[in-house]
Amino acid sequence: PVASESDVELAMAETFRGVPGLPVVVSSAQNIDRLVTVYRAARRAGRTLLIDLYTATVAAATGRATIPQVGFPALGVYIPQRQRVRVKTSREFHRTHAIRAHRVFPEALAAAPDRYVLLSGSSTVPELLRDPAVNVGVVVWSLWSGYLAQASGVRLRAQVAAARVPLVEHHTSGHAPLPDLKRLVAAIRPQQVVPIHTEGAHEFASHFPDVAPREDGTWWTV
Repeated sequence: PVASESDVELAMAETFRGVPGLPVVVSSAQNIDRLVTVYRAARRAGRTLLIDLYTATVAAATGRATIPQVGFPALGVYIPQRQRVRVKTSREFHRTHAIRAHRVFPEALAAAPDRYVLLSGSSTVPELLRDPAVNVGVVVWSLWSGYLAQASGVRLRAQVAAARVPLVEHHTSGHAPLPDLKRLVAAIRPQQVVPIHTEGAHEFASHFPDVAPREDGTWWTV
Protein backbone atom coordinates (compact mmCIF):
# COMPACT_ATOMS: atom_id res chain seq x y z
CA PRO A 1 0.00 0.00 0.00
CA VAL A 2 1.17 3.50 -0.88
CA ALA A 3 0.67 6.28 1.65
CA SER A 4 -1.54 9.15 0.51
CA GLU A 5 -0.77 12.84 0.72
CA SER A 6 -3.36 13.01 3.50
CA ASP A 7 -1.35 10.41 5.43
CA VAL A 8 1.80 12.51 4.98
CA GLU A 9 -0.07 15.64 6.07
CA LEU A 10 -1.24 14.08 9.33
CA ALA A 11 2.18 12.63 10.10
CA MET A 12 3.88 15.98 9.44
CA ALA A 13 1.39 17.87 11.59
CA GLU A 14 2.08 15.50 14.48
CA THR A 15 5.83 16.03 14.07
CA PHE A 16 5.45 19.81 13.89
CA ARG A 17 3.32 19.88 17.04
CA GLY A 18 5.62 17.61 18.98
CA VAL A 19 8.95 19.34 18.44
CA PRO A 20 10.30 22.53 20.01
CA GLY A 21 12.16 24.81 17.66
CA LEU A 22 12.05 24.98 13.87
CA PRO A 23 10.98 22.04 11.68
CA VAL A 24 12.85 22.16 8.37
CA VAL A 25 11.19 20.19 5.58
CA VAL A 26 13.42 19.13 2.69
CA SER A 27 11.48 18.57 -0.50
CA SER A 28 11.38 19.50 -4.17
CA ALA A 29 9.88 22.89 -5.01
CA GLN A 30 8.41 21.29 -8.12
CA ASN A 31 6.37 18.84 -6.07
CA ILE A 32 3.26 21.02 -5.88
CA ASP A 33 1.23 18.36 -4.08
CA ARG A 34 3.83 18.27 -1.33
CA LEU A 35 3.77 22.07 -1.03
CA VAL A 36 0.03 21.86 -0.39
CA THR A 37 0.58 19.03 2.11
CA VAL A 38 3.25 20.89 4.09
CA TYR A 39 1.13 24.05 4.16
CA ARG A 40 -1.90 22.18 5.46
CA ALA A 41 0.22 20.35 8.04
CA ALA A 42 1.72 23.64 9.25
CA ARG A 43 -1.76 25.13 9.63
CA ARG A 44 -2.88 22.06 11.58
CA ALA A 45 0.07 22.56 13.92
CA GLY A 46 -0.66 26.27 14.36
CA ARG A 47 2.55 27.35 12.61
CA THR A 48 3.35 29.69 9.75
CA LEU A 49 4.87 28.06 6.69
CA LEU A 50 7.95 29.70 5.22
CA ILE A 51 8.93 28.85 1.65
CA ASP A 52 12.09 29.90 -0.13
CA LEU A 53 12.24 32.25 -3.09
CA TYR A 54 12.44 29.49 -5.68
CA THR A 55 9.42 27.69 -4.25
CA ALA A 56 7.50 30.98 -4.20
CA THR A 57 8.35 31.46 -7.89
CA VAL A 58 7.25 27.94 -8.82
CA ALA A 59 3.99 28.27 -6.88
CA ALA A 60 3.16 31.56 -8.60
CA ALA A 61 4.01 30.06 -12.00
CA THR A 62 1.28 27.44 -11.61
CA GLY A 63 -1.24 30.19 -12.22
CA ARG A 64 -3.64 28.51 -9.82
CA ALA A 65 -5.13 30.50 -6.98
CA THR A 66 -5.66 27.30 -4.97
CA ILE A 67 -1.91 26.61 -4.64
CA PRO A 68 -0.33 28.02 -1.46
CA GLN A 69 1.74 31.05 -2.41
CA VAL A 70 2.60 34.57 -1.37
CA GLY A 71 -0.57 36.24 -0.08
CA PHE A 72 -1.96 33.12 1.58
CA PRO A 73 -2.62 33.39 5.34
CA ALA A 74 0.17 32.09 7.59
CA LEU A 75 2.62 31.86 4.71
CA GLY A 76 5.86 33.82 4.40
CA VAL A 77 9.11 33.73 2.46
CA TYR A 78 12.56 33.01 3.87
CA ILE A 79 15.44 33.51 1.45
CA PRO A 80 18.46 31.29 2.19
CA GLN A 81 21.92 32.72 1.70
CA ARG A 82 22.50 30.79 -1.52
CA GLN A 83 19.44 32.38 -3.09
CA ARG A 84 20.31 35.82 -1.73
CA VAL A 85 23.71 35.56 -3.45
CA ARG A 86 22.10 34.50 -6.72
CA VAL A 87 19.71 37.43 -6.66
CA LYS A 88 22.61 39.78 -6.00
CA THR A 89 24.86 38.41 -8.74
CA SER A 90 22.04 38.31 -11.31
CA ARG A 91 20.71 41.69 -10.15
CA GLU A 92 17.15 40.29 -10.25
CA PHE A 93 16.11 42.40 -7.30
CA HIS A 94 12.53 42.54 -8.57
CA ARG A 95 12.13 38.99 -7.24
CA THR A 96 12.84 39.99 -3.65
CA HIS A 97 10.89 43.21 -4.06
CA ALA A 98 7.79 41.23 -5.10
CA ILE A 99 7.71 39.32 -1.80
CA ARG A 100 8.99 42.11 0.43
CA ALA A 101 5.83 42.44 2.50
CA HIS A 102 5.85 38.71 3.29
CA ARG A 103 9.54 38.18 3.86
CA VAL A 104 10.83 36.73 7.15
CA PHE A 105 14.47 37.54 7.87
CA PRO A 106 16.97 35.35 9.74
CA GLU A 107 16.68 37.52 12.86
CA ALA A 108 12.94 36.89 13.12
CA LEU A 109 13.44 33.20 12.48
CA ALA A 110 16.01 33.03 15.27
CA ALA A 111 13.79 34.99 17.66
CA ALA A 112 10.78 32.67 17.37
CA PRO A 113 11.64 29.40 15.58
CA ASP A 114 8.69 27.60 17.16
CA ARG A 115 6.30 29.84 15.22
CA TYR A 116 7.40 28.52 11.85
CA VAL A 117 7.91 25.57 9.52
CA LEU A 118 10.48 26.06 6.78
CA LEU A 119 10.18 24.29 3.42
CA SER A 120 13.30 24.42 1.31
CA GLY A 121 15.99 22.39 -0.42
CA SER A 122 18.64 20.32 1.31
CA SER A 123 21.31 23.02 0.86
CA THR A 124 19.47 25.22 3.37
CA VAL A 125 19.86 22.74 6.22
CA PRO A 126 23.63 23.18 6.82
CA GLU A 127 23.20 26.97 6.73
CA LEU A 128 20.62 26.82 9.52
CA LEU A 129 22.57 24.26 11.54
CA ARG A 130 25.62 26.55 11.49
CA ASP A 131 23.63 29.44 12.96
CA PRO A 132 23.66 29.04 16.76
CA ALA A 133 20.79 31.52 17.05
CA VAL A 134 18.38 29.26 15.15
CA ASN A 135 16.99 26.32 17.08
CA VAL A 136 16.41 23.64 14.45
CA GLY A 137 14.12 21.13 16.13
CA VAL A 138 13.84 18.49 13.41
CA VAL A 139 14.74 17.92 9.79
CA VAL A 140 11.94 16.27 7.82
CA TRP A 141 13.10 14.43 4.72
CA SER A 142 10.26 14.49 2.20
CA LEU A 143 11.98 13.00 -0.83
CA TRP A 144 12.84 9.50 -2.04
CA SER A 145 14.79 7.79 0.75
CA GLY A 146 17.32 6.50 -1.77
CA TYR A 147 18.79 10.00 -2.07
CA LEU A 148 19.96 9.71 1.53
CA ALA A 149 22.26 6.86 0.48
CA GLN A 150 23.95 9.01 -2.16
CA ALA A 151 27.00 11.13 -1.37
CA SER A 152 25.06 14.33 -0.75
CA GLY A 153 22.53 12.51 1.42
CA VAL A 154 25.22 10.81 3.48
CA ARG A 155 26.88 14.19 4.02
CA LEU A 156 23.58 15.75 5.07
CA ARG A 157 22.82 12.95 7.53
CA ALA A 158 26.26 13.37 9.07
CA GLN A 159 25.73 17.12 9.48
CA VAL A 160 22.32 16.64 11.07
CA ALA A 161 23.63 13.93 13.39
CA ALA A 162 26.59 16.10 14.42
CA ALA A 163 24.15 18.85 15.41
CA ARG A 164 22.13 16.29 17.40
CA VAL A 165 18.98 17.13 15.45
CA PRO A 166 16.56 14.28 14.66
CA LEU A 167 15.91 13.44 11.02
CA VAL A 168 12.55 11.88 10.18
CA GLU A 169 11.03 10.84 6.87
CA HIS A 170 7.53 11.80 5.79
CA HIS A 171 7.12 11.00 2.11
CA THR A 172 5.08 9.09 -0.38
CA SER A 173 5.86 8.29 -3.98
CA GLY A 174 4.46 10.41 -6.76
CA HIS A 175 4.66 7.40 -9.07
CA ALA A 176 1.62 5.28 -9.82
CA PRO A 177 1.55 1.99 -7.85
CA LEU A 178 1.43 -1.34 -9.69
CA PRO A 179 -2.37 -1.83 -9.46
CA ASP A 180 -2.93 1.59 -11.08
CA LEU A 181 -0.44 0.81 -13.85
CA LYS A 182 -2.24 -2.46 -14.52
CA ARG A 183 -5.57 -0.68 -14.84
CA LEU A 184 -4.01 1.85 -17.20
CA VAL A 185 -2.57 -0.83 -19.49
CA ALA A 186 -5.85 -2.79 -19.45
CA ALA A 187 -7.78 0.33 -20.46
CA ILE A 188 -5.40 1.47 -23.23
CA ARG A 189 -4.46 -2.00 -24.56
CA PRO A 190 -1.21 -0.77 -26.15
CA GLN A 191 0.81 -2.64 -28.76
CA GLN A 192 3.89 -2.27 -26.56
CA VAL A 193 4.63 -1.37 -22.95
CA VAL A 194 7.99 0.40 -22.61
CA PRO A 195 9.15 0.84 -18.99
CA ILE A 196 10.76 4.23 -18.30
CA HIS A 197 12.09 6.02 -15.21
CA THR A 198 12.25 2.83 -13.18
CA GLU A 199 14.79 0.55 -11.57
CA GLY A 200 12.48 -2.43 -12.04
CA ALA A 201 12.14 -2.64 -15.82
CA HIS A 202 13.12 -6.33 -15.70
CA GLU A 203 10.00 -7.05 -13.62
CA PHE A 204 7.47 -5.57 -16.04
CA ALA A 205 7.17 -8.74 -18.14
CA SER A 206 5.81 -10.52 -15.06
CA HIS A 207 2.91 -8.09 -14.82
CA PHE A 208 2.18 -6.75 -18.33
CA PRO A 209 1.77 -8.15 -21.85
CA ASP A 210 3.93 -7.08 -24.80
CA VAL A 211 6.69 -5.48 -22.74
CA ALA A 212 9.55 -4.00 -24.80
CA PRO A 213 12.36 -2.72 -22.53
CA ARG A 214 14.66 -0.11 -24.08
CA GLU A 215 18.10 0.96 -22.97
CA ASP A 216 18.59 4.60 -22.03
CA GLY A 217 19.83 6.70 -24.94
CA THR A 218 18.56 4.38 -27.66
CA TRP A 219 16.21 5.39 -30.49
CA TRP A 220 13.47 3.31 -32.03
CA THR A 221 10.66 3.79 -34.52
CA VAL A 222 7.09 3.83 -33.27
